[in-house]
Amino acid sequence: MNLLRSRMPQRWRPRVAATAWGRRVEIAALLGGWAWVSLMCWLVLSRSASLTFPTHVTVLLQSITPLAFLPVYLVLVVAIVRRRWVQSVAAVVLIVIHIASVAPALGSRELPRWTTSASRLRVLSANVYDANPTPAAAAVFLVRQPVDVLVLVEITRDMQRALDAAGVDDRFPFHQSGEFTEGTRGIEAIYSRRPLSGAANVSVGVQAFPTAAVEMESARLRLVAAHVEDPVADPHEWSTELDDLLAIARSESGPSVIAGDFNSTRWNPEFGALLGRGLHDADESRGQGLTFSWPENRLLPFPVMRLDHALGTVGAEAVHVRNVDVPGSDHRGLDVTWAVRHQ
Repeated sequence: MNLLRSRMPQRWRPRVAATAWGRRVEIAALLGGWAWVSLMCWLVLSRSASLTFPTHVTVLLQSITPLAFLPVYLVLVVAIVRRRWVQSVAAVVLIVIHIASVAPALGSRELPRWTTSASRLRVLSANVYDANPTPAAAAVFLVRQPVDVLVLVEITRDMQRALDAAGVDDRFPFHQSGEFTEGTRGIEAIYSRRPLSGAANVSVGVQAFPTAAVEMESARLRLVAAHVEDPVADPHEWSTELDDLLAIARSESGPSVIAGDFNSTRWNPEFGALLGRGLHDADESRGQGLTFSWPENRLLPFPVMRLDHALGTVGAEAVHVRNVDVPGSDHRGLDVTWAVRHQ
């Protein structure tokens, strides 16, 4: 080869080098395309079979399903241009699956006629972040929100002191919360401007989440403040807690809402199973199914998945939804106005 190059006219050598480089690029594109197609095939299989292994990769891919498939569109374009028909067919099949997977989160839920005259309850739920660098600013922001109820998770002792100093008890005199014990990093709490009844801490997996019914003039809404286990830390406990929350919601005879950090998106099969089984997502109900809540102000310049949800049962309909930036938190909060059917 070196002898051939030495006899080759000088004007031909750049062209040969360019051809060799082009072949390397084409081979890299071919292999990269198949690698991503294979990864997306695993994503499809894992969602179909409710698999979580290997957890770090599989659960993350499921969580970002709307974004994870986007490179496949580029693979399709390159495959068609280069006439790689097998790869083109594989990409087309994956794109169809992608569209079918995302479609349920699109659109909105039609409001029943009874909502026009129903009682309204405005609930702000937020993960305040157990490593929040500005607890005082977050507390003041939350306490000043024009809502009826705050549902907060990951409240540390510092955040609790900040909330007390901000006047949370004056603004929201009724509350139910978890308890700080040795080794407890954060708790969940419900703060309400309206009276609460049936306040308790309900067992969910190995945890206990606060629950209470908010009493209105002619209606009541049961709330549960949820902070589901991280699936990467303990996938079995994560799945168990999601199942328990569904059982709690179905055991209620009246309207109820579970709000908080579920550490899941609708594309994680364990969480997706909750939807359509008596629970509906407030964001999706109001046409915001492709808005994201985590990570905020951390790791990435914008959120890429929705871990924070407010799920309603029959008799509780989200009529307005707003995402909220909580100072110092790595999650976006969720401000939902609920129409609650009269009992």
